[in-house]
Amino acid sequence: MSSASQIKISYFGVIAEQVVVLTDYYSRWPEVKILKSVTSKNILDWLLSVFATHGFPDEIKSDNASYFVSTEFKDTLTSWGIEHKTVTEYWPQANGQVERFNQVLEKHILTAQAEGKEWKPTIPIMLLHYRNTPHRMTGRTPSSLLMNREVKTKLPSFEQQTNDETETRKKDEEEKEKSKKYTDKKRKASPRNLEFHPDPMVITKINGTQIVLKDKNGTQHRRNSSHVKLYQQIPDPEEEIQSARKHDRQTEIREENTEATQTETNQSTTEAEIVLLRSTRNRKQPDYLKVG
Repeated sequence: MSSASQIKISYFGVIAEQVVVLTDYYSRWPEVKILKSVTSKNILDWLLSVFATHGFPDEIKSDNASYFVSTEFKDTLTSWGIEHKTVTEYWPQANGQVERFNQVLEKHILTAQAEGKEWKPTIPIMLLHYRNTPHRMTGRTPSSLLMNREVKTKLPSFEQQTNDETETRKKDEEEKEKSKKYTDKKRKASPRNLEFHPDPMVITKINGTQIVLKDKNGTQHRRNSSHVKLYQQIPDPEEEIQSARKHDRQTEIREENTEATQTETNQSTTEAEIVLLRSTRNRKQPDYLKVG
């Protein structure tokens, strides 16, 4: 794919068919595969045919579907020299680019069905037009960014203003930032509106904005950092009162014990002094008291 490339993969179901979608992160070039059944092997076979044309990417990002996180899928990507990453659970924005193309594709399929057309034969023409239409974010067509050339179609060609990749990437990042700000404002994004898990969890790993946590049962969960907040236990007022009373009573008992101990010590000291004051001299009995 493109230099230092990253592609994103996803799927959605259409009636009895399964549609797997692959999108190049930089150029927005899409690939589509229609499958009767989705398995790790079927997806890998299709990916290899795509990579035979475009070359291996540096990274693939997918959702957490079972066929994307299977040992077979991960090991095969590793053997191809591809780093595999999965998006954070419950955070669809992380794979937003491929999700947006899914919406375009799904709308196309539903329109074809509404018009009574067989939708599968229309997919290649739809892809041809999409790949050769300037993208709003980059201002250039996916074809020109991926293959550095325009592909002829029946539509009027668009004259490209620039072939400067640096300028294109800059424009892309600026548009992404604008889109993010708009989306956050529209959604009124704030982690305070989230409902959090009732039990606290322990953070075991932090990878950028992705956080791995472990619950009390040892199960691991992955969340975006905006879905996590520091746990601070709020004490029960009644428990606080009972605890204060218990502490006061324990203090009283300690003071009473200390006072009793001091009293016993003082009494023992007085008795000892009295005993010491008594004479221990042997007295001689007077003669007149002697009895014969």
